[in-house]
Amino acid sequence: MKLSEYDDNGMYEEASVLFFRDIALKKKWKYRTQEKDNDIDGELEIFGHNKQTTARFLKIQLKASFKVKYKNGDAIFDCPIKFLNFCDICDFPVIIVLYEVQSNKSYWIWTQEYIFNTLDNNNPSWRSNSDSVRIKFPLSQEVLSEGSFYEQMEYIANNGVNEIQQLRKRDTSEYYYSILMEKDNSKPHRNISAKVYVERSFANSRDAMLELIKKVNSKIIKNNYNKNVLKDISGLEEPKIVFINFYDDIAQLKVNLPLCRTEWVQPNQGMDFISLNNYDDFLKEDNIRVKWESSYRPLEEHLRSNAVTKNEYLVSVKQFIKFAKQELANIYSLFKSEKVSFHEHITNNKDLIKDMWLKLSDSELPPYECVDFHEILIDSISIIEGLATDVTAKNGNDYYLETLHIDKFPQKLAVLEHELEKIL
Repeated sequence: MKLSEYDDNGMYEEASVLFFRDIALKKKWKYRTQEKDNDIDGELEIFGHNKQTTARFLKIQLKASFKVKYKNGDAIFDCPIKFLNFCDICDFPVIIVLYEVQSNKSYWIWTQEYIFNTLDNNNPSWRSNSDSVRIKFPLSQEVLSEGSFYEQMEYIANNGVNEIQQLRKRDTSEYYYSILMEKDNSKPHRNISAKVYVERSFANSRDAMLELIKKVNSKIIKNNYNKNVLKDISGLEEPKIVFINFYDDIAQLKVNLPLCRTEWVQPNQGMDFISLNNYDDFLKEDNIRVKWESSYRPLEEHLRSNAVTKNEYLVSVKQFIKFAKQELANIYSLFKSEKVSFHEHITNNKDLIKDMWLKLSDSELPPYECVDFHEILIDSISIIEGLATDVTAKNGNDYYLETLHIDKFPQKLAVLEHELEKIL
């Protein structure tokens, strides 16, 4: 068993926590540390003179060094870019505190105010840095157990959220992502899916990603893409469900390997989540579930561990190919000739259809030449599963089922057989 180690950096970090907690306690405020895997060290809760909470908070990031560098009356620190990326899109004020062990002194800056008023003016290309950005702490902004420091913290806690919105000249989250695809899957509820590319240096921060997910989800809802946009349809309702796949490498798109997946369901509508029954994070205020794929591993490692040969792939999907071809033909024939038998068939096989769809979604990564076929195979079983869902939920009459699903089955079958022939 590996013994735990307590190196100098660990001692410096703990010293900074003790220092800052002592400053908070002297004002009868509360400083709480957060989990180690977060990008933010802790949270400062502001209490009033009556010892009652004001329900005002500041996020605190502590940085410690035995001896801080100084230049031209400022304390100098090379700040990790992923932390600044997080602050750049965070709507809550974040204070970064630089602690010097040797002198037992600390200096602070309000990170968002520093980004928008200093970095954006003096170093406008800072977001393109891949490692760190040099920031300066005025020595006048020392963390002290006296009125001026506490007053400034109270002011930022009370007014920071509003001032951040005023300081931002644009939605800074747009620096870090691009919407690659929006698709209208409405059946019968307004259902939008999207694929989004995220700057890799930004995607390395899980906390930053969670902030970005909220903003991208709102953007997709606001865009409200409609596949019937060229038709004269007015009064289109907002989406009820939004699915988003996030990628930090364009190659991920080709193998359908997202960095994470999200699902949003419009709250207070009595609707359940559809696909993300197992998830890692729940953004409660935004009603978004988040699933990190492959334990947040990089794409290259996942490809090395999971890619299969063409023979292995075809053997692994043989049952799905047989199922898709058989059901596309059989369901179409039953619907056109024997409606009762059609409904009985769907009712008796709905669990099998769902199971096949889920298993195919979790199957091995296909080799490069089979990627297009794999997407078509997934799409073929997806339309069968969509039909089964509508029949089970009694969504619409037979005419609705025919126009939305059944009439597409012959074409889906023809395309599936054509693409299969191409790779054999």
